[in-house]
Amino acid sequence: MVVGTKVYDKLREEWLRTRLMNDIGMMSPHAQTSKVESFHNILLHFCPKLLVYSYQGMKCRLYLAVLHWNENCDRAQAVDAEGNPVYRLKYPRSKEGGHTLERVLTAGTCGYVKALMRVVVELVENREQLRDNMEELQPQPARSASHHHPDNGEAVQAFEQHHRFGDRN
Repeated sequence: MVVGTKVYDKLREEWLRTRLMNDIGMMSPHAQTSKVESFHNILLHFCPKLLVYSYQGMKCRLYLAVLHWNENCDRAQAVDAEGNPVYRLKYPRSKEGGHTLERVLTAGTCGYVKALMRVVVELVENREQLRDNMEELQPQPARSASHHHPDNGEAVQAFEQHHRFGDRN
């Protein structure tokens, strides 16, 4: 394509339209993000932000959320008695009265709970093994714990040395 030709100018005009530029800015960089948003929703279900959990409690809840997600992320679309795929009408505000169709998925399952309970019973029966595995749930030391914390006198002395030329009356 040669700059200055009629074809170039027309294509450039189309590509630089405000509406197209705004739409491109709204697009996802790599792929659609609905799966990521769904996973985040599951995380918030198991670990709500307004509640505080211990490190061990939070880690266990995150593990449960991942188990739940792995079992239910690829559910098939539900079908009716005649074998037709089932859809649901939705009326989002952005459509201003218009509608969209949403696929209805099969019901979620919790089969991981039985497997998890089986493992828990085995661990409780063998207390030694349970104690050995609990080390991975221990919190790591805070990052700030490895830094040097000077006493007050040391900090004042360093401050005054650093600012000794700052106050020139």
